[in-house]
Amino acid sequence: MKTRNKETTNLIVETLEAQITPAKAALAARWMQWAINRQQQIIDTAVNPLVSTSNPSASPNPHSRQNAGRGADVYMRTAWDNDLRSLFDLGDDPDGRRLFRNRPYTAKSEADLRVKADLHASDVWAAFICKMSKKFAKINVDSVTIHGANPLVNMLHCIVGDVAFTLTNSIVTKISPNGLWFNQFPARFGNVTQNGEAVKNSASLKAVEALCNPQPC
Repeated sequence: MKTRNKETTNLIVETLEAQITPAKAALAARWMQWAINRQQQIIDTAVNPLVSTSNPSASPNPHSRQNAGRGADVYMRTAWDNDLRSLFDLGDDPDGRRLFRNRPYTAKSEADLRVKADLHASDVWAAFICKMSKKFAKINVDSVTIHGANPLVNMLHCIVGDVAFTLTNSIVTKISPNGLWFNQFPARFGNVTQNGEAVKNSASLKAVEALCNPQPC
């Protein structure tokens, strides 16, 4: 099997990096859709109007202790407050210390949200490439072909000498119970063959690494 210098560019990462423009656009669009929907949900479910100061002692948060009692779900309260900071202009309360009062909050404009969406997309993509670079540092493939039009979910067909395998990768964005976004980058191996023959029990990073980097006898 052909050996490769450790400094050789990993074609798996190089192929994924070539999708940077459509991938960032898809990530930004996904965040924008959530942000617009969440803004409206907050406005619709607020205990008091977010744009009124007629009762400064009241909280717009329907999950606050004073509105829901001691049994209020702390995660729902935290999610509300995090999203309020992210999606609304807090007026004279930029640090959010008085979130449990009815301040004159105004929903951020679509233009402002787009700036945040682009930053989100850049951060997620950078984290994805970093994770993939580390994960596949020991698998320097000879050729890669990509299948699928979705830049956030696709399959790579990879060849390393006499070994071939498919790699299904995706960018999964989730929201924690307290409203914080986090990302997962699952990558699954499949169809592993050597010299055209299927290799059993090899659908893992460790197994593929071993096949692609055989130890000398």
